[in-house]
Amino acid sequence: MTICNIVCACIVLFFVSLRLYTRTRIVNYMGPDDYILLFALAIWFTDMSLFQVLTQWGMGKHLWDVSQAILSPGFLRLWVIAAIVYSGAILFIKLSILFFYRHLFPVDQFSLKWWLVTIFTVGYSVGGICASLFACTPMRASWDMNIKEYHCIDKSAFYIVNAVLNSFSDLLILALPLPVVWKLGLDTRQKITLSIVFTLGSLSCIISIVRLKAIILYMRHADRDITYDLQEICLWSEIETTVCMVCACVPTLRPFMRRHFGFFASMDSGPSSTPNKRDPLDKTVGRDNHNRKFFSANMYAKSRARGEDLELRFQKNAGEAIVTVSDSRDYDAESTDRIIDVERGSSECEDERECRENPFGIKVQQSYQVSSSLAR
Repeated sequence: MTICNIVCACIVLFFVSLRLYTRTRIVNYMGPDDYILLFALAIWFTDMSLFQVLTQWGMGKHLWDVSQAILSPGFLRLWVIAAIVYSGAILFIKLSILFFYRHLFPVDQFSLKWWLVTIFTVGYSVGGICASLFACTPMRASWDMNIKEYHCIDKSAFYIVNAVLNSFSDLLILALPLPVVWKLGLDTRQKITLSIVFTLGSLSCIISIVRLKAIILYMRHADRDITYDLQEICLWSEIETTVCMVCACVPTLRPFMRRHFGFFASMDSGPSSTPNKRDPLDKTVGRDNHNRKFFSANMYAKSRARGEDLELRFQKNAGEAIVTVSDSRDYDAESTDRIIDVERGSSECEDERECRENPFGIKVQQSYQVSSSLAR
């Protein structure tokens, strides 16, 4: 367990350091997801320390080789605390990923799914923490073997259900951004590349399932060698949280990889969708490239001079922009999504507002184009 702790700590510190370097030195922006991840890092180190203390107190040894005075209440109480801290670490790592997605995909259709997954993740995590803490009445019965009269929930069923919900939550978070990615105005190769970046979380899903298997095997043993068998569960728990931390950091490293290694540079191209076919008399009315209203003052002045009442209204409906016009002309509207790359101080960053609003290196952007043709 000690070797696992050292290796996992080195891996986590490496990726978190890269993320912080990217945010503070390249992007010059720290978002809510970064602060949540730092809080998760503190919880993760606490959990790792508890696992190390459990190892010093006999975890990994057979039950008959551990002193009864150490086992109860010390070892068992520390195990309850470690289980609660583990749930907290997993919760805040997942919240960091979810808040990163929230800023990355600011579209209405994604928002509802995001809220559902977030509420589910917080709900089962808080429920699991409370169930671990109040599993027995009185509470001390969870770790004090000298208490004779007590009542406890079915801990076997609880640990299995909690592990299943944890794995299911991993799958939900894994699948959350994929529908949006495949609707972007990118070619297939770029979509596959982005999908691979986001599906790195499948590693945590696999490890979560392996951990679930270890829990089921442990709970099936009638005569549990608790101090020996818990080591495997703690080992997979440590690996799972480590992989989750890495998965939370990797998608944010695009500006770093692009600047120092030239990776992902091909994704900076615009939308690949083909514009609508227009009449030769068509004139461009306006274009929005920064998620804000834009209108050609020149054309509007000319239209007003001819006595025309020309109006553009951008309305939100199911995550798409609807452009409505009132004029004697026919209009074509085009809306496309694309991935943009923004680094503060780089040539792609056209203004300070864009740097501030799009600091994450990867961001979904909607572009709108309206054209008009004279009615005949």
